[in-house]
Amino acid sequence: MQFILKKLNHTSLGDSKGLVGIDSRIERLKTLLCIRSSEARIIGIWGMGGIGKTTIAEAVFNSISSQYESCCFITNVREKSEECGGLIRLREEFLSRVLEQENLRIDIPTHGIHLIKERIRHKKVLTVLDDVNDVEQVERLIERHDMFGPGSRILVTSRDRQVLKNVADEIYEVEELNCSEARQLFSLSVFNQGGKLC
Repeated sequence: MQFILKKLNHTSLGDSKGLVGIDSRIERLKTLLCIRSSEARIIGIWGMGGIGKTTIAEAVFNSISSQYESCCFITNVREKSEECGGLIRLREEFLSRVLEQENLRIDIPTHGIHLIKERIRHKKVLTVLDDVNDVEQVERLIERHDMFGPGSRILVTSRDRQVLKNVADEIYEVEELNCSEARQLFSLSVFNQGGKLC
């Protein structure tokens, strides 16, 4: 029963059907993820605002989340980290989700933190950190690659390529729509057939 509930919790964050150009971008990102590799990897998703970084991250997250023991999608990292106590609260939210333990506090003695890290180190985790604009945000949330179990994947979306260069193993640059995709989107929009930009 616990297994079934866990799988149901990995439900879609959003529907990518009808998004023009999404499939090819998902496949390119999946290639960078090297899903079959047992090493933990951090992949950056870079592009200008509104180009579809979050949408692509959501689509990939939804399509592969069932392969992981724990999944965590943290939205609006930049915005949330600017709030009072933001990074501490984000880290608590992240650890609570990954460990599936409600109201986890990190203001516990060092021994407790070591126990938490030991538990995470053996879990195959899929994580998305969305809209990061500072290296410190990534470092405070995930610290380093070997914090997670073999095969773990961390996706980090950002408008700042330099931030990603400092934390990611690979960077996927989200491409603008090509001419064919732009015509398809225009056609769908003009004729009200529900086309959406990824």
